[in-house]
Formats: sequence, structure tokens, C-alpha cells
Amino acid sequence: MSCCRGKGQAYREALQRENAQLRHAVDSHATVDQAIGVLTAIHQLVPVAGFGVLREVSQHTNGSWTRPCSGVHASR
Repeated sequence: MSCCRGKGQAYREALQRENAQLRHAVDSHATVDQAIGVLTAIHQLVPVAGFGVLREVSQHTNGSWTRPCSGVHASR
């Protein structure tokens, strides 16, 4: 019976990790969307262009999306 408990625990831990990853993805998505909104409002861009700006900044800084997006929020 102890072998089954171990598998159950491993399964729960895997679900908890997946849950944490999904929460992080949702939070990051919201941050990116907000940054696109700020760029479109301030610079009168269409959303696709705002997304392109964030993509370029992210590529040139070798960072994640959230770093330039957080910078956009701080500059408002």
C-alpha cells in the first residue's frame, strides 16, 4: 500500500507545480496585455504594433517579456 501513497503524493506534487506554472502564465499574460495597452494609448499604436515593440525590446535585452512590460508600467 505504501507504493500507492508515494505515487499519489508525486501526482499531487506534479499537479501543484503545473498549477503554479499556469498561475504564473496568467499573471504574465495580464502584464503583457497591460503594457500593450499603455503603449497603444501613449504612442497611438494599434495593438499589434505595441506587441511588436515589446517583442523587439525583449529580444534585444535577452530578457523575459515581463521585464520590459514592468518597465512600461513604471514609466506611466
